[in-house]
Amino acid sequence: MPDEVGAAVTAAMGEALRNVRSHAGTGGAQVLARFSPGRLEVSVIDQGRGFRPAELAADGRSLGLRRSVSDRMQAVGGTADIWSEPG
Repeated sequence: MPDEVGAAVTAAMGEALRNVRSHAGTGGAQVLARFSPGRLEVSVIDQGRGFRPAELAADGRSLGLRRSVSDRMQAVGGTADIWSEPG
């Protein structure tokens, strides 16, 4: 894996974990990584309070997730998906 991809994934994962700590209201999270030829998939999973991503985007509160996770992945040719629901 190129160094810049590893650095982007590490930084994005760190930001996802900071968001769990700051906003989820839960004591922990799981980090899962899957490797296959030409592909790395990393998931950060928690059992926190959740949110509706579309509502955050509508009022500008998703800026941190967008810049710190999605933009980092796009910069190295990747993608980021954020799935959440209240409760």
